[in-house]
Amino acid sequence: MSVTKFCMHTLLHLYEHPCYSCMYISGVPGTGKTATVHQVIRTLKDEYNDGDLPQFTYIEVNGMKLTEPHQAYCHILKVQSYYTASHSLGHLGIWNPIKHLGPRVIHCLGWVIIIVFYPD
Repeated sequence: MSVTKFCMHTLLHLYEHPCYSCMYISGVPGTGKTATVHQVIRTLKDEYNDGDLPQFTYIEVNGMKLTEPHQAYCHILKVQSYYTASHSLGHLGIWNPIKHLGPRVIHCLGWVIIIVFYPD
């Protein structure tokens, strides 16, 4: 089974059996990790457009563009809800939006795929 098919199979399995999960892809530079992930996301978007998958949110966090690790929380919150928060509140908004930031934070119904690219 190719890496692309494995990633697709795993993500679709997680959709059918919802849970919080993490997939870690590693390898030496230039082996196609980023291209593979982008191909999987394109395929999922195509399946959504064809009516085969429900709505989902794709959030990409590029660790090379962050000056502090806490900024990842703020980026995810901003993409998911169009809400901007300081890094000290960002993690609260992701994990408990109604309690800390109010119901306007919830933007998307459906599953959320967060891809984090970071340097070694």
